[in-house]
Amino acid sequence: MNKTLTLVLAICLTLSSAAMAEIKILKRWAGVSNGRGSAALYLQIQNTSNKPDKLISAQIAEATHTEFHNHIDQGNGILHMGIVDSIPVPQNGIMQFKPGGYHIMMQGLRPLKAGQDSVHATLGFASGQTVQVIAPVQAGGEE
Repeated sequence: MNKTLTLVLAICLTLSSAAMAEIKILKRWAGVSNGRGSAALYLQIQNTSNKPDKLISAQIAEATHTEFHNHIDQGNGILHMGIVDSIPVPQNGIMQFKPGGYHIMMQGLRPLKAGQDSVHATLGFASGQTVQVIAPVQAGGEE
């Protein structure tokens, strides 16, 4: 009897945790890989929690290496692309990745063609949540 009750409670907790996922990917797209085998992954991440979160890891099946990047205004109208350790996702809000802003730089890619290829990502968050993403390759435009 105790084993049955324990199993039922474990199943209920698992189902309620999945139903209450706090991080959702609303939009996704990857750029065409350039001649050096790199491209950017752009996302729109929604956090439905009342606590801020951070994207802290990204594993891309098609890439040998990934980095988080952001463009930073140096004060003279020139943007400098730099590596960041994590990307903040505001509480009850949306973090929009876009050209000229936050993105995941994928390196070591084979050539990716718009309308034909996709990239497969596993994203890790400071809260412990992981999210699987399949992003279509787009030629210079959002999904």
